Amino acid sequence: MNIVGIISEYNPFHNGHLHHINEIKALFKNNVIIICLLSSNFVQRGEPALVDKYARADMAISNGADMVLEYPTLFCCASAEAYADNAIYIFNNIGIIDCISYGSKSFENNDVKKISEILANETEHFKEILKHELAKGISFPKARENALSHFFMTLNDESESIAKTLKSSNDILAIEYEKALIRQKSKILTIPIERIGSDYNDPNLSERYSSATAIRKSILSHTDNISCISDNVPSSTHDILKNYSENMKFGYLDAF
Repeated sequence: MNIVGIISEYNPFHNGHLHHINEIKALFKNNVIIICLLSSNFVQRGEPALVDKYARADMAISNGADMVLEYPTLFCCASAEAYADNAIYIFNNIGIIDCISYGSKSFENNDVKKISEILANETEHFKEILKHELAKGISFPKARENALSHFFMTLNDESESIAKTLKSSNDILAIEYEKALIRQKSKILTIPIERIGSDYNDPNLSERYSSATAIRKSILSHTDNISCISDNVPSSTHDILKNYSENMKFGYLDAF
């Protein structure tokens, strides 16, 4: 039996997340146990989750996850690097995880792994390029993005493809997962699954595969009638959200 870990927020669980789980099950012909490490009541960016951790765990279990573990708030609200590093540390020390799986927009190329290998083992050449970019006074993420693009150009690699990967929110986390696995000398393997539909931060609902950002925005704009997102989430998620809207209060930053 294969045991696959997913590092997740499910804020809320939507059709893209269901696609991810279904793809893992298909890959292993259902001979797999899926364990989700789920963010607590606060998520990345330091914002409160739309619904509490118990409701989101229910969504995961209702849609194919076999176990949900709580990822402590201290790590959920950290930078992408710390978020990924501590999640990998937890999965490593559980001692039963064979693979982790993540969604990626760069599914068809090897950019995520190439970038993570450079960042996990920075050469003097790369450090000099990064130092030069930081001297411009720009933010570290932007300086690192520029440095990587320039570094791959010096290797005659496809810099346009690299730049696109570095701008993808999902791929940035994927890079951090791969980097953490290298630095922690982990034996855990990785399974990238193609992320389909809207980008991570796309604020607009699409026909079927919308971002969690767009879904939250629509729910908070129509708290008295959440049917507007019924095409974008599994029926079980819709039922959990509907029950939540009738008996609880949705979480959002302005409420704090």
